[in-house]
Amino acid sequence: MNVWEYLSTEAERADRRREHMASSLKRYWLALAAVIFGIVGAVLFGLSFDTETTKTETSGHLWWKDETTTTTEVPLGTRLLLLFIGLVLLAIAALCVYLFVKRSRREAAQRKYLAILTGIEVMTVQEIAAKTRLNSSTVYRDIQGMIDAGVIGDFYIDYNSERVVSTKYLPKSSHKTVVACQLCGAHNELIVGITRACVACGTPLVLNTP
Repeated sequence: MNVWEYLSTEAERADRRREHMASSLKRYWLALAAVIFGIVGAVLFGLSFDTETTKTETSGHLWWKDETTTTTEVPLGTRLLLLFIGLVLLAIAALCVYLFVKRSRREAAQRKYLAILTGIEVMTVQEIAAKTRLNSSTVYRDIQGMIDAGVIGDFYIDYNSERVVSTKYLPKSSHKTVVACQLCGAHNELIVGITRACVACGTPLVLNTP
C-alpha cells in the first residue's frame, strides 16, 4: 500500500467514524424527544378529563388567616383543546419511537453486512442472504442503500451475476478499458467482464463490442 492509498483509507475511516457519531446523536435526540413529548402529552391528556378546577384564596393577618376555596368548571372548549394537544404530542412521541427503532435496526443490519463483507472481494447475494437469514430482495435493497449512502463506497452490485463486488476485485484474464456513458457522456474506467454504473449519473455502463 502506497502513501496515497493509506491516506485515502484513513480518510474513509474518519468519514465513517463521523457518520457513526452523527447517527448516534440522532438516535439520542429521537429518544429524548420521545420521552419529553410523551410526558407532556400524557399530562395534557390527563388534564383534559378534569371538569372542575379548585382555587384557594387566603385573607386576614399574619396570626389569623381565613382560607376560601372556590370551585369553577373548566370550559368544554379548554378541555377539548388540551385533549387535542395531548393526542398530537403523544402521536409525535410514538413517531419518534418508531424512527428510533427503525434507525437502530438499520444500523444493526449495516454492522452485520459490514462484518460479512470485510476482507471479501466478491460474494453472491444468495450467500449474503444465507448468512443474514434474509431474502435476496431485502439484501439487494439494504446493500444498495448502504452504497448510495456512502457506507460501503468500495463495493457495487453486479446485477447480471447477482454478486456484490469490491471495486478492487480484478478477475483473472481480464483487463480495463475506458467506456463513455451513453446517457451523460462521462468517461469511466471499466473492468471487462464486470458490470458497473457511471460515476457521474449512475447509468449502467455498456461495453460496445464490434
